[in-house]
Amino acid sequence: EAGMQYEKKRKVTLQVQLEGKVQDTVLEIDENFKPSKIRNCVEEFVDKMDAVRKMNRNHLDEIMEAYLMFMVIKHFSSFPAPSKYREQVIVIKMMIETGLLYRIFAEFKQSEISKVREEVEAFAEKIDEVADAFVGMAKEYGWSDEPVEDEGLVLK
Repeated sequence: EAGMQYEKKRKVTLQVQLEGKVQDTVLEIDENFKPSKIRNCVEEFVDKMDAVRKMNRNHLDEIMEAYLMFMVIKHFSSFPAPSKYREQVIVIKMMIETGLLYRIFAEFKQSEISKVREEVEAFAEKIDEVADAFVGMAKEYGWSDEPVEDEGLVLK
């Protein structure tokens, strides 16, 4: 059956240090990424990163890479990842400090991760096209994209 390739999971045993004790943790990871799951993963990634950008965080680039890794882990493994961004950030920091983020991420097939990255890039290009179209429309209709320089509007 065509859909069966997406049902294949692989068990991965990782040693995790929790409160000074080393414990074995078993995760199941998807062998092949289902296209609908890739879309969900990318949608959540873009949504949350857009919110972060609106909060005007300076370290967006640094956050994005770790966050994308976390999204892959969340959507394609049995790792119990929270859904709320604030909680996710706490978990990501802990995972980076313990090396867990990179260790889990390294277990995925590179070819599958590439599919997620391609989808993120395609999404970003679409957003750019919309932005370009808007700028084109603005020029066509004579809307200015220059900042307003009217001294009367500036509060002193």
